[in-house]
Amino acid sequence: MGGIRFHQIVKSYDGQIVLNSIDIEVKNGELFTFLGPSGCGKTTLLRILAGFEHPDSGAIEINGEDITRIIPEKRHISMVFQNYALFPHMNVFENVSYGLKVRKAPEKTIKIKTEQCLEMVRLSGFSNRDINELSGGEQQRVAIARALAVDPGVLLLDEPLSNLDATLREATKMEIRELQKNLGITTIFVTHDQREALSMSDKVVVMKDGFIQQQGEPEEVYNNSVN
Repeated sequence: MGGIRFHQIVKSYDGQIVLNSIDIEVKNGELFTFLGPSGCGKTTLLRILAGFEHPDSGAIEINGEDITRIIPEKRHISMVFQNYALFPHMNVFENVSYGLKVRKAPEKTIKIKTEQCLEMVRLSGFSNRDINELSGGEQQRVAIARALAVDPGVLLLDEPLSNLDATLREATKMEIRELQKNLGITTIFVTHDQREALSMSDKVVVMKDGFIQQQGEPEEVYNNSVN
């Protein structure tokens, strides 16, 4: 598992600053939410943590280790993308086991771990299903199972509920929270939805125009807004 520290992260594109001196500390095992409107910098910050982008300056630490320049594959981080990024030519089992196969895990380990992760997300018996046979909620659970199969220290969720209808979004939100609590995995959740952020997070950071507006526990942010 991993505690995370962002230290003075700055990022710009074409001379326009999108992240301005970001300081955040995420404790081990927390579900920490980046909340803000489109363009506020929250997804850029998530991608920097994942290693898909590099900051102009500043550093990121996990468990005290500076990972700022470490390649994504060496960061012990898994990410669930907004569009899930599942492989349409693979069935459910093949999608979930993909990371384990890349790491050349033994076949027995792959089978056991994949089945365990499918059971975690309530998809036991779905191994042979094609991805295009699944509902949006089921596809999202496959994406989460795939992310968990490699035993990451940190789980990143980039607006994972945005493609679901309101009823399914509410149910899935609580499923994610329950799973995260049971596993005790440090999780970063990105959303523009205040209800999602305030109802399922241990801590929330509110962002706008590349700046941190406020951070703290949901009740504190809601009841004592700084602006």
